[in-house]
Amino acid sequence: MLILNITLTHEFGTFVALNEPYRAYRNEILRTWRTQRILHCRLRRSPRMKRTLWRWGISMRGHAFAIRYLGKIRRYRPGCIDLSAVQATLREVFPRAGIVGDKMPHYVHMLDKLAPTRGLSSVMIYRDCRDVTSSHLRLARTSWRNKRWIQDQDTAEKVAKQWVDALETMERHRDRIHLIRYEDLVREPRRELTALAEWLGVDPAGFPERSMKSVRDNGIGKHRNGLSEQELEAVMNIAGPTMARLGYV
Repeated sequence: MLILNITLTHEFGTFVALNEPYRAYRNEILRTWRTQRILHCRLRRSPRMKRTLWRWGISMRGHAFAIRYLGKIRRYRPGCIDLSAVQATLREVFPRAGIVGDKMPHYVHMLDKLAPTRGLSSVMIYRDCRDVTSSHLRLARTSWRNKRWIQDQDTAEKVAKQWVDALETMERHRDRIHLIRYEDLVREPRRELTALAEWLGVDPAGFPERSMKSVRDNGIGKHRNGLSEQELEAVMNIAGPTMARLGYV
C-alpha cells in the first residue's frame, strides 16, 4: 500500500447533486457554499484580530477553491455531473491528493443513492444518541436558533428520531460502507484509523501521530449535564432499542 495524501473539501456539497444536470449540480454547490459561515467571514477590528485574520484567510481560500472547482467542472455541461466528472475535476484541483473526500452530515440520508455508486467510498461515524441530542439541542438554542431548518430538529424527540433513521440507513448499507463508532475512535484512535486506512487501501502510517492526540474524550457522556430528565426519557423511549442493539445501553 502507498502513503497517499488525503484531502477534504469539507461540507462543500461535492456529492449532494451527483448525477444531476450541470445547472442543478452548480446551484446546489452554490447554495451549500453560501451557507458556510467560514466562507463569509468579514474582517473586523477586535482584540482577536490575529484569529480574525486567520479566519479571513481561510475564507478567501474557500472562495478561491469554489470558483476554481465550478469553473473546471463547467466543461461537462450540458450533461449530468457524474462521478467520473467529479473525479476528473478533483484531480485537477488537488493533483497531489490520492483521495479527496467531502465531510457533510446530510450524506447519511443519501446513502441509498451514494453507497451503491462504484468508485465512491462512504465513511460514516456514529455516536451515542444521548450525546448527539445534547450537543444538537445546545446548538439549536444558541448559534442555530435562527436557522430556517432548525424547527425540524429543535426537540429531543425530533433529534432522536433522526438519529434512529440515520442508524437504520447505515445498517442497511453496512456491507458497502465503513462504519466508525465515535467512542471507539476516541479510546482507540490508532486501531480505528488503521482499520480505516486498510479499508481505503492506503498505508496506516500515513496518518500522523498528531492526529491520534487530537481526538479527545470530552464529548463522551456530555448528556449527563446537557439533557433534562424529560429529554433523556424521550430519547430512550425513541432510540433505546437501537442503542441497545449497538451496545450503548
